[in-house]
Amino acid sequence: MKNNATKKILIINPEGSYLTNPTLSAFGRSLVARGYSVKIFAPKNHLYKDDKRFISYGVLARKIKTLLIERLFFFNLDWIAAIINLIMLREAFDLVIGVDRQGIVEAAPLCRLFGARKGFFSFEIMFEDETSKLYKKREVTACEKISFWVVQDEVRARLISGENKLDCSSKIVVPVASAKNSQTANSSVRNYLGISRSSKVAALIGSLSELTLFEEVLDSVGAWPNNWVLLVHDKDGTTRSKIEKYFAKTQCSYTHRIFVSDKTIGDIDGLGELLNGVDAGIAFYSATYKSKYLGKNVEFIGASSGKISTYAMYGIPVITNLSDWHSDMLAKYNYGVRIDSPSYINGALDYIEKNGEWLKSNTIKFYEQQLDYRLFEKSLMDAVEKCFE
Repeated sequence: MKNNATKKILIINPEGSYLTNPTLSAFGRSLVARGYSVKIFAPKNHLYKDDKRFISYGVLARKIKTLLIERLFFFNLDWIAAIINLIMLREAFDLVIGVDRQGIVEAAPLCRLFGARKGFFSFEIMFEDETSKLYKKREVTACEKISFWVVQDEVRARLISGENKLDCSSKIVVPVASAKNSQTANSSVRNYLGISRSSKVAALIGSLSELTLFEEVLDSVGAWPNNWVLLVHDKDGTTRSKIEKYFAKTQCSYTHRIFVSDKTIGDIDGLGELLNGVDAGIAFYSATYKSKYLGKNVEFIGASSGKISTYAMYGIPVITNLSDWHSDMLAKYNYGVRIDSPSYINGALDYIEKNGEWLKSNTIKFYEQQLDYRLFEKSLMDAVEKCFE
């Protein structure tokens, strides 16, 4: 192994999603394993307040930088954000990797100041026709002279390369997924919550919102087979308040079949306890077009669904409405059921119960052949190493 200890890498993650994004977390671990000095520049979060890998900043700095980059469309303001970043960083880096639009816009001036190479991870695609030419121009400029860029599938690669004028020869296609851990959890949230051993459990995890048809899924529970219950876990830790608002609004009669997990999950790879004993994973997406984040970026979500890859990592068959990349993969691997809306979940649960072991085996095979981060690790590390040649 080469001595990479003197090579310093900065990952700029303005959304603070490093611990909950399986690809980013696995990528960071790969860098450290190869001896690189790695720092993550992100907003303060209680999950990593004592983690020395993080250079974190407070609410005020986050608001100022977001205002300068996301709200005000003047290129010279990027340098104001860069000065703020320099004051907080207090050191130079050899490679700066920007995550999504704001990350790469922040990375570009720092790379010029440091004389550093530049990388880009795209998990959200901003489209010019959903924003503006001026809004996209800053991102396109920031993406110039990129050493490598990462995207989740070929469709998203085609879209982001067109929007950001990226050279496809430097792209690396990596689905959102973790490196599979063969260890299983010794305990389970279902036992902690007192879910009967005779019950089958369907899980709904991640973002619980209009985007993921959260309320429509809850509406469907009353029609589910009697032996099925729903386990709900919001990644933001607001599960109970959202469920209680739903109960108050609908006065539903099947509250006893909906179980709430308020467990704090430190990172994406700590979900084993939550998903231990789960029989089906629910993953719906609906492009609402109510913001630049909820339009075509969701319509073409493809292999960027961390929710589906997390279910698959634990061998949990998936119920989804996606009709793009996952539709093709479902036809090839049979790791779950595609339905048009949550109103058809009851039939999907019947199918999964009857074919559970076969579907679980297929799901594991799908993960190991298409998603597992380890399939793509060498390509990523080769790209990083090339930056230092």
